[in-house]
Amino acid sequence: MSKMGQELISALQEALDDAEGKIELRTTRLSVSPVAKKISAEEIKEIRKELGMTQGMFATVIGVS
Repeated sequence: MSKMGQELISALQEALDDAEGKIELRTTRLSVSPVAKKISAEEIKEIRKELGMTQGMFATVIGVS
């Protein structure tokens, strides 16, 4: 087995041991606030046109309806 395969198996075993309470793994929690710039309707239209997309295509790509 490759070194990567062995490391993957080892990591999965550690995760299983942690889930079963046999060991306690160090955890770190991060909270990240989204930084969003307000974009005007005209800017969105320009971006969409530069990409050569229809409104429907662009909506699908950015995850809106």
